[in-house]
Order: sequence, then structure tokens, then C-alpha cells
Amino acid sequence: MLDYRFDFSAAAPQLKRFPPSGINVLICGGGLGGMFAAIQCYRKGHNVKVVESAKGFDNNGGIIRLGSSIVDHVHVFPGLYEAFELMDHDSVYTIFASDGDVIIDPMVLPKQGGKGGSGVNVHRAWLNRCLYEYARALGIEVAFDTRIVSYFDDGEKGGCVSKTGEKFEADIVVAADGIASRSGDLIMNEGTDVVTKSSGYAVFRSTYPAKEAYKIENIEKGFSPKTPGTGVMQRWLAKDGYAMILTNDEVINFHIIHPDEGGATERWDQKTTKDKILLYLDAGSWSQDIRNLVLAAPDDAIFDWRLMFRNPKPNWVSEHGHVVQLGDAAHTFLPSSVNGATQALEDGVYLAACLQLASKSQIALGARVYNKLRFERTSCAQKFGFKNRDVWIGLPREEVKGKLKATEGTWIYKHNPEAYTYEKYGSCVNHLIAGTPFKNE
Repeated sequence: MLDYRFDFSAAAPQLKRFPPSGINVLICGGGLGGMFAAIQCYRKGHNVKVVESAKGFDNNGGIIRLGSSIVDHVHVFPGLYEAFELMDHDSVYTIFASDGDVIIDPMVLPKQGGKGGSGVNVHRAWLNRCLYEYARALGIEVAFDTRIVSYFDDGEKGGCVSKTGEKFEADIVVAADGIASRSGDLIMNEGTDVVTKSSGYAVFRSTYPAKEAYKIENIEKGFSPKTPGTGVMQRWLAKDGYAMILTNDEVINFHIIHPDEGGATERWDQKTTKDKILLYLDAGSWSQDIRNLVLAAPDDAIFDWRLMFRNPKPNWVSEHGHVVQLGDAAHTFLPSSVNGATQALEDGVYLAACLQLASKSQIALGARVYNKLRFERTSCAQKFGFKNRDVWIGLPREEVKGKLKATEGTWIYKHNPEAYTYEKYGSCVNHLIAGTPFKNE
């Protein structure tokens, strides 16, 4: 079910590649951000290799949203948008109170991934597989089972060392290996408080095959799509949390935001038990429908992830400019932002273009321009995630309709990351070298 396969052997070679830059790029982390950065760097003429700590792909994660700033951009990769569209679907969206009362009647949310649309909803595992298969079709080398434990920058090249002691070097090393990246030991943020703080909440989550669960009458009735090829999206509101339910013909995915009582950790793979979730649901008199979803989940597919706050880190680049951070290694997002994946993929567009414009002789400068162009945008998007989470917790029923309108600004979704990089690169260089005024827009 989640072992989705994509064949880009015919489409990917049609990609229009920029002239060779001679820049060797090593990307540490084969998740969404790292893999998308790999195909972006390849397109810009750079030589790319990816190393990934996992032994292969897993099914972790759930259904995520990619915004139009990315979906519009993937049209430059032959066959890739068509794959995105294949993974997306129309959804029926309903809002419930936690006891099962309907607050907002079902409404159809058509898939909107076309040019100028609002984005696509895709399963993280499918998307990661899709990007990997595209990279492989381009001939990009991807080495699995390679956990990076340290990074270095000798002033000429960047590098890293694996758990087994293997040493890697490149003109620039991209740390795309998540919140636990050891690149933080090298890339300092002096004078900035980046201490991790609890948000006060955690999230129970699970993704599992729908086929068997839909044989249970109450689950089939309440959560299965009524039209093949479509999806169901539900938000359930409680006084001390909320749930998001996303289903389609093949997958059931739930996220239940709940008060953090100390048992969760900040790991996607921290397992928990059904009993723990049921205790929370019972205490809040949640609907039996939600209890049924939890009971149907496989015991080994239930997780409890602590949601943490971090102040934005202004510096993502090593002192000599040959190691840079990307995605969660640079900026973490709460799930409520519905924007973390989009921002991680935008990073790759910016970085690849900055390196192209910088050329091999000015790699460090290109890295610093990338950092400058990205920091404010990602910081504002992070804050939106904090605000959006608070909006839905304890929201009175009579105020729900007023919150349906998107609260994110057009600067988030009406954005062209590649065009913006080309537009701002020169003035940002002048700012960094000569101190001339510069403002992100």
C-alpha cells in the first residue's frame, strides 16, 4: 500500500539542465528537503551526492500539504508534477466537536495542484519515494545506512564523518539531517537563545492501511471516501486539544493534539500505546468514532511526538561557508503550520540557485546569500504555526466559521522561490559585502 513506485526513466532525462558549475554538493539527509535539494542542484548544473542514515524508506509520517510555491515550481521537472497530481485527491472537509456533534457541514475541497492552485495533499512516504525515484532517474548517487556524526569546514571544502568513520568532502556540504543534526556543533549562533522549550502539547499520530479498517462498519461509515479516488478531511475540536483525520482509499491518518504530560519525546518514531490515547479520549468524553480509529490502528504504528518551540536561528552557515543547514536542521515547524515541508523544499530551490549565481569561486558568499534570503521568511512561517495551533484549541463553536478563512498571508503561498532568488541575489550580495541597505519582501 505505501510501497508506491514511480518510473521517471523516460521523463527525467528530458530535464533542461543548466551548464555545469563544477560545484560538488554533498547532501546529508535523504528526506523531503534533502532529496528535493538534490534534484534542484542537479538541474542547476552542480554535481550531487546524497547520504542518508536510514537503511531504506519507511512509512513514517502522514498526509502533508505542499503549497503552491513548490507545486508551481515542479513543472520545470518533466513528469514530476504529474506524479504530484496522481498522489493528490479531492477531499470532503467537515468540522466536529469532540463529542461528535457537527459544527461545520461537509464541504468539498477540490484538489488544487494546477498552475496557480493552492497546493496538493500527499502522503509523506509516497512523496519521499517519488523524489528519490526522480533523483535516481537523473543518475544522482544516494547512499543509505550512512549516519553522519560530525561536520567540518577547513576553509577550502566542507566535510563530514559517518558513524563508521568514513570521511566525506565536497565544495559545499548541506546538512539536511533534521533537528538532531550534528551540524549545530559547527554552525554557531552566538548571542541567540535557541534553547528548546516545550509547547505544552504533544501529538498522538498514526498512519495505517485503510482496507481492513473499512471492514469495520462504524469506521467505513464515518471515515471512508464515498467516491473512489477522493479523500476525507476532518477536524475535531476539544477544550484542550484537537484532532485532524485524513483518509483516502488506501490510508488512514490521524493526529490528535493533546497536553504534554511528560511521556512523549521529540522523535517521529517514539511509540506509544492505544491505552494511553484512550485514557486521554475518555477523560474528554470524545466520540466513540475517534476511539474506533485508534483501536483499529496496528500496535506498532502508534506514536507520541512532543511538540517543541525553538527561537529561530539566524545563522545556518559555517564560519568558512562550506557547510550549510537546510530544512529542520535550520528551522523546525509545528505540524499546525501546515508549511514545514513547503519551506524545506523552498530551501533547496534557493540554495541551488544561489550556488549557481555565486559560481565555484564564491561558494561561501552564495551560501550566506541563501541564509539571508531564507531566514526571515521561514521565521515568519514558523510563528504562523504557533498561532494556528492556538486558534483551534478550546475554540468556542460559535467562532469556528470565522476561522475557516485562511489566516496565512499571500506572501506564503503566492511566492516564486527561484524568481525571488534571481531578483534579490545581487542586492543581497552588495548588502553582505558593502553594507548597503537590503530588505526581504
